[in-house]
Amino acid sequence: MKKVLVVDDDEKTRYILRRVLEAKGYEVLEATNGVEGLMVAKENHPDIIVSDILMPQMDGFSFCRECKRDEQLRAIPFVFLSGTYTDKRDEDLGYQVGAVRYIVKPVEPDALVATIEEILEAPEDARPQQTVTPPSEATFYRLYNEALIRKLEDKMEELAVAYKTLAESERRFRLLAENAPDIIYRCELYPQCRFTYLSPATKQILGFAPEEFYANPDLMTQQVVPEDRPLLESLLRCEVEAGKPVVLRFRRKDGTLVWTETLFVPICDDEGKLVAIEGVTRDITAQKEAEKLQEELNYAQKMETIGRMAGGLAHDYNNMLSVILGYAEKALKEVPAGTPVHDYLKEIQEAGRRSAIITSQLLTFAKRQPVEPKVLDVNSCIEKTLSMLKSVVGEGIQIVWAPDPNLLLVKIDEGQLTQLVVNLCLNARDAVGSKGKIVVETHSVTLDECELAGWTGLTQGDYCLITVKDNGCGMDDDTMKRIFEPFFTTKEKGLGLGMSSVYGIVKQNKGLIRIESKKGEGTTVYVWFPRVHGVVEPLGTTTNATKPSVSGHETILLVEDEQPLLKLLLRTLEGSGYKVLPASSPLEALELAKDYGSKIQLLVTDAVMPHIGGMELFKKLRTRYPSMKVLVMSGFGIEDFRSETGTDSPIAFLQKPFSLEDFLEKVRTVLGGA
Repeated sequence: MKKVLVVDDDEKTRYILRRVLEAKGYEVLEATNGVEGLMVAKENHPDIIVSDILMPQMDGFSFCRECKRDEQLRAIPFVFLSGTYTDKRDEDLGYQVGAVRYIVKPVEPDALVATIEEILEAPEDARPQQTVTPPSEATFYRLYNEALIRKLEDKMEELAVAYKTLAESERRFRLLAENAPDIIYRCELYPQCRFTYLSPATKQILGFAPEEFYANPDLMTQQVVPEDRPLLESLLRCEVEAGKPVVLRFRRKDGTLVWTETLFVPICDDEGKLVAIEGVTRDITAQKEAEKLQEELNYAQKMETIGRMAGGLAHDYNNMLSVILGYAEKALKEVPAGTPVHDYLKEIQEAGRRSAIITSQLLTFAKRQPVEPKVLDVNSCIEKTLSMLKSVVGEGIQIVWAPDPNLLLVKIDEGQLTQLVVNLCLNARDAVGSKGKIVVETHSVTLDECELAGWTGLTQGDYCLITVKDNGCGMDDDTMKRIFEPFFTTKEKGLGLGMSSVYGIVKQNKGLIRIESKKGEGTTVYVWFPRVHGVVEPLGTTTNATKPSVSGHETILLVEDEQPLLKLLLRTLEGSGYKVLPASSPLEALELAKDYGSKIQLLVTDAVMPHIGGMELFKKLRTRYPSMKVLVMSGFGIEDFRSETGTDSPIAFLQKPFSLEDFLEKVRTVLGGA
């Protein structure tokens, strides 16, 4: 293993070089100056020396010169690495005393390693200047003194500029302090902690004039938010690391909240005793609001990404479930009831239906669940839901219902609103345990620009606010950050889809959800939905009309890229008398349409397929054959595809997974009944 001696009085530089070189397989020796370097070199005889120049006791030039005068060390390649001596004449002196390379800082560690490898890999007789004869002592000291004089002149020039800058700073300090947008302050610590200077910006930021703080030394502590008071007291005792920003929240004189960031330095007397602190306090309220908005945007983007993934998974699983449930349905008709095989098939069918519920919840989270929004009376819908829930949550849990006295109308699918209330209340039940209280309230609120400051997702207007509050165990910050993610749960049982479904329902209906919770103090969920004006729309009614015949003789173009599902639907349609033209892709379907043309009375197509989607296929065929009817199947919701048709006209839609009976009924209905 090659040995590299690194000589530098800067510990950070030595640390970085050691880490880089050791990672490349070198053994690293260290010294802090030329005197130490000579001792280490003589004891360990390194393969190469890398040295700084400006060091105490013995600098790099003298160190290199001594190495080249020593018979044992003369042949060791010597590399200068300096950030101070950067003049061309300094470089010439470095080579004259025997260095093989002169590198000016800063330099990339990889470049330095490459230089070292190049030197060590070269044959010894090819190493440039490694056996150079050192200059005479008189010549060395002449060149050395010239280098020192250059550095001294540079330093004097720097000091002259610094003195001029300092004088200018002193002249302008008062003007700056009096007009700065930030609070500039001095706080004396003895004999009493009190502010002796506060700039005029104090009035703008905190609402109090500086004189009010001079008159009342405790005013600053009184105005800080109680949770931040210990931090302020630590700052005033100088127990906080100097130079580190300290964020504090204060109540302005008018009661509004202001976020501040303070930087300070300790002031000591001649004996080193801490006597005061001086610093600057900045209003960062706008920054904090912007950070909150960005955080909400990032969260929304994250949830949108998860939603797309969840929707894609649900779509794929719905295709598979359609095959499983379809063949189970067919098999059940062919196997006698009461036999073990019939029971097995029933279990398969039930498991498939439960799985379909999960994919339905995933689609709800992804905002892709088929819905029928209507203008609803929110209070009436929630009241019906709560009356049902009272028998579910348990006798030890009190449900308090406090509706707004006004009529609150919202356009939403009734099933979604019911699901939202049920999920929130069941979550609250799990949080309170066997005994507690759940309070459900509704409020009519109008949000203006000021109230929406720092929020994303809502615009000005009238809203219905639904709150569900419990006095249960509450949540920690980590749980709060992940509460809406699918399959995230803190419970021993459950899939973790309840709150993700709530999130999807809120977003699908252009609402907003917020949660406040503290561990051990309970949770409050706030949901806002846009209010609408009008009358309550009647809900759909169930009729006892005779089901249409499911058989037929028409020609159907069936397009499905999932082969197992295509085969199942083909058998089902042919078994009911239809003539079926099966296609496993839209391109194949277009070719079949060329051959059969207007003979095709119905297009049954999947919505999502490679190359051309079902809607695009429908538009192409509808242009050529206007009388052709369509039935769209998909694991997604119809809202995902309606815009693709270029029309708001009703589209016959069938959500996967579906039963074969429902499929045949839908086909017959679209074709026009028996």
